Amino acid sequence: MEKGEIAELYIAARGKLYHYAHCLTWDFDRADDLLQETAFKMLSNAHQLKNEDGFIKWAHKIMHNTFISSKNREERHQSVDDFAQVVPFTDKDIYAQNSDCDICVDEIYNAIDDLPGNYGTLIRLLIKGHKYVDISIITNIPLGTVKTRIHISRQLLKEKLKDYLN
Repeated sequence: MEKGEIAELYIAARGKLYHYAHCLTWDFDRADDLLQETAFKMLSNAHQLKNEDGFIKWAHKIMHNTFISSKNREERHQSVDDFAQVVPFTDKDIYAQNSDCDICVDEIYNAIDDLPGNYGTLIRLLIKGHKYVDISIITNIPLGTVKTRIHISRQLLKEKLKDYLN
């Protein structure tokens, strides 16, 4: 199918897809992120859908697989988060102690600082633990715009740091 047809089907089924995303995540912000990532993947893989009769099943499968991948990624990084809670990093120039990791925290912050516009500010607020709603209030930017800019920022950071990511 064409991307335009996928977009129309997505718009018509957005409510059902959001409900499924919320059932998976039990968090409104994470459900929004999952829905956005699913929409991107559906458009990227539009050629895989043969007819519109199987759209919902196809969309649910993409969303489920995206959710599982996200959970697996979180589990891999959990040990790093646990260590960071025990030994908090106070200096951004500290290099990761794991021999498999050859990126330093300073390089990540430099990549964040190199983001265009206020994208770096939004990511820094997110890193500090603020929710999307809080970031929207702090920066006086509409919530939808904050979500979109953070999503774009993540993609830009992935691209900038791709040499360090598996």
